[in-house]
Amino acid sequence: MVVTNDQPCLTSAGTGFRLIGRVAFDQVLPLYERGVVLFQAQAFIEIDLSELTHSDSGVLALLSAWMRWCLERQKTLCLQHAPVSLRRLMALCGTESLFLPDSTTTGPI
Repeated sequence: MVVTNDQPCLTSAGTGFRLIGRVAFDQVLPLYERGVVLFQAQAFIEIDLSELTHSDSGVLALLSAWMRWCLERQKTLCLQHAPVSLRRLMALCGTESLFLPDSTTTGPI
């Protein structure tokens, strides 16, 4: 899928999903709702974050909302390839171990 103008999107990718582009606060709710629709039939939800082009608190809010949704439904959310900037934001907010439980074994941020 080609993303134009760095617009964010959530797409299916094999057995998982990809979050692509630049996520701003005004796009968090539509992305959250799209995720909920895509995640309904999944017990294990894996999201590749390698194509995020900007990581700020909007992305963290989106991931937190998806995590809460998954926990309420006994689903597993697994994030893959989080950009360094997002990992740093998670570490600053104290949420890195929640989103990236194996991060302590991958070395410094």
